[in-house]
Amino acid sequence: MSMTEDHSASTATAVSTNFTCGSHFYEEVEDLKDSVWVVQVIRDRQRPFISPHDWKAFVKKVSRFGVQTGIFDCSFDHTSV
Repeated sequence: MSMTEDHSASTATAVSTNFTCGSHFYEEVEDLKDSVWVVQVIRDRQRPFISPHDWKAFVKKVSRFGVQTGIFDCSFDHTSV
């Protein structure tokens, strides 16, 4: 890998999956079951555990190691009520 390829890979935008319900979470994790996941579970949309800015920085750092990330906002999952 050349230095330019390495630099572009490290500056690429990392993506975090936004889970919409429990079955969506299960499907995504099951499809990539040989991967490591870090999921931020949000009970109340107004009060996430990690600020959006910090989460974005975290995702960028861990994605370099192949770690999958996602956010499961429980307020979107009406089956868990």
